[in-house]
Amino acid sequence: MGMPLRAEVPAHLEVPGPLSRTAYRVCAEALSNAAKYAGPGPVTLGVSLDDGDLVVGSRNRVGRPGPSKRTGHGLAGLTESVAVFGGRLDAGPVASDWVLSARLPTGGTRG
Repeated sequence: MGMPLRAEVPAHLEVPGPLSRTAYRVCAEALSNAAKYAGPGPVTLGVSLDDGDLVVGSRNRVGRPGPSKRTGHGLAGLTESVAVFGGRLDAGPVASDWVLSARLPTGGTRG
């Protein structure tokens, strides 16, 4: 069974390499978690520039609960990676959806 995905990413978005890799990791973690835990319905993924920040976000229906034992670094590791650039990652339930949002300053320090 497939997972419907709606993605909004500007065609000509240019982001420095290290920041781009972190944004890619945010997208990968969001989609991986949605594939494992999301409820029925589409997953929305967006990447944009907003006031000098690279913004990466996802939203999907809350589905089945995650495993009680964590086996990877997941959101905790991702939060640390985003912080290296002076950014912020928030993830959690909003009404009946799970929302993940990362803001990465494009002029942030290199980690």
